[in-house]
Amino acid sequence: MEEDARMLESLPGDGTVTWRLYGWEPWAISIGHHQDASRDLDLDLCRRDGVRVVRRPTGGRAVYHAEELTYAVSLPESPVLPAGISGVYGVAAQVLLEAVRSLGADARAGSSSPAGAGHHGACFASS
Repeated sequence: MEEDARMLESLPGDGTVTWRLYGWEPWAISIGHHQDASRDLDLDLCRRDGVRVVRRPTGGRAVYHAEELTYAVSLPESPVLPAGISGVYGVAAQVLLEAVRSLGADARAGSSSPAGAGHHGACFASS
């Protein structure tokens, strides 16, 4: 998460877009920038079970990261991007999907997590 924060802080002023792809070892829970970990997680249980808890520089709810590919994107504001975070996430996801397909994978957009009551399936869709 420190690398994601550095990426955001060092955003070049020349319109450069930076992508970072990474996995998690050891597995961990990332919490949103404004999230109260002591309220939303059982931190004693996390410590006992050796589950690391890290804070993202972005919003959203807690996410358990295990066998997955995670990405971070740092880009300047642009009039060609959709308004709002959901629209920007949609563009980023489409670019990543097309990149994975170009490698020969049968990739599809979707969510493996069912939405809870009043929540979106995607953790980053809510603050």
